[in-house]
Amino acid sequence: MQSFVRLSLLSRRASCTPPSLPPDNRLTRVTASGKALGWGTAEECSQAAPAYPCGITPAHEWLDTVLVLNQAQPDYSNTFGRFGASGTLSSSDSGKTWTGDKVTTDAWDYTPMCPGDDGYKLTTLDNSVFNTNCGVDFVNGELASKLLGIVQDCVTFCDETENCFFAVWDGTTYGLKSSVAKKVAKDGMIAGSLVSKGC
Repeated sequence: MQSFVRLSLLSRRASCTPPSLPPDNRLTRVTASGKALGWGTAEECSQAAPAYPCGITPAHEWLDTVLVLNQAQPDYSNTFGRFGASGTLSSSDSGKTWTGDKVTTDAWDYTPMCPGDDGYKLTTLDNSVFNTNCGVDFVNGELASKLLGIVQDCVTFCDETENCFFAVWDGTTYGLKSSVAKKVAKDGMIAGSLVSKGC
């Protein structure tokens, strides 16, 4: 017996409609491999502008979702996880067809937060790696400073600036520092220290 899950999904994102969808925004997928085990949706880090790497990904919704299983599975709802999401699917035909008016995945912030993300590695699009240092500043060796929203943008500008080894951020302003800068402890600061330079 061939196993498949047919998905009929109407997607609406907070910021845009995915360009790959047909004009009515209806997306249908059928798997015929016999290995379709479920359906899910989540936020993912795509390392797209303006944050390199990811900052905040927007919330999105699946509207009028319909899952049609090749055979009834009354306990399919036991597979549902809702970390950072709301909504549910229900069945009126003993588990053969599952429907939901709206399933929402919340916005997710990938910005490193201190102190929990101390030591977190940020990788730029050019594959340079910066180590996150919480409660750290680098003094001297100033190259540039500017108002900027997130630490990911700071390390990107450092990566794009000649002789930059450190990016420091106080929550509103970033500073770029050369290799002569000295590390000091400073509450409220986040620093990105170059670990390896990409292309």
